[in-house]
Amino acid sequence: MERLRKMTYDVLDILVRDQVTRVRQVIAEALKDVADAPPDIIRLLAHDCEIVVAGPVLQYSPLLSDEDLLEIIGEVPIPGALAAPSPGVPR
Repeated sequence: MERLRKMTYDVLDILVRDQVTRVRQVIAEALKDVADAPPDIIRLLAHDCEIVVAGPVLQYSPLLSDEDLLEIIGEVPIPGALAAPSPGVPR
């Protein structure tokens, strides 16, 4: 079972680094509210340069801490990134 989990994480790691935005967007949509998603994958998606990828994760992921969000806001934001973490959505 652990081997299967590692293989799945390895595939996800490859997909979230894909050059095609749509591939990363599909992964972000699928993992945006998954509480046991790999935290490293969620952080990569949250830091993505495309808001269609980063936005869903920034808005819904229970894995991003306030510190993670502050770090992302402190970086050079992508258009729309500051509006993505909605304060009305429970974390």
